[in-house]
Amino acid sequence: MVRKDSAADAEEIENYKRETGSAYTGSPTVVLAEIQNQADKAATAWGKDARHPWDGEGIANYRRRVAREHQKHSPAWKDVDLGSLSGQSLRNATAQIFADSIRASEAQTSYGEEELREVRRRDPISGQTRIEFYGSPSAWTNQFKSGAMFVQKFKTGARYDRD
Repeated sequence: MVRKDSAADAEEIENYKRETGSAYTGSPTVVLAEIQNQADKAATAWGKDARHPWDGEGIANYRRRVAREHQKHSPAWKDVDLGSLSGQSLRNATAQIFADSIRASEAQTSYGEEELREVRRRDPISGQTRIEFYGSPSAWTNQFKSGAMFVQKFKTGARYDRD
């Protein structure tokens, strides 16, 4: 009897080989690394790292797990149960979820008034690190603001103003 996970993993490996044009026997580790790479792009956009696959975790299960972290940022997929998807539909869903998450990370409305997030991105061509900040500038300028100040007394120079 073939396990459901192993059949889904075999289908994922075959799809990966077809997409990359590889004639070699695919490995689940390679496919998991590619999924982690895609998830890491979305996680990096939020200033985080993608989660690593667990030991013995199936490819489809890992794809679902990392996509669930970003699912709330995808208007089309936020209410969909990823457990009910498999094969190409799951791959399409996760690709769109990651793209929507990256797009949402760049939107000013995604952050509260008191949040400023630093994102470091490495340029693939030059290798330089680019630092971008998203959110409200008042998140860090508020620390320099003093509290409200009120006038308690005006000194006019009159005799009753002197202490």
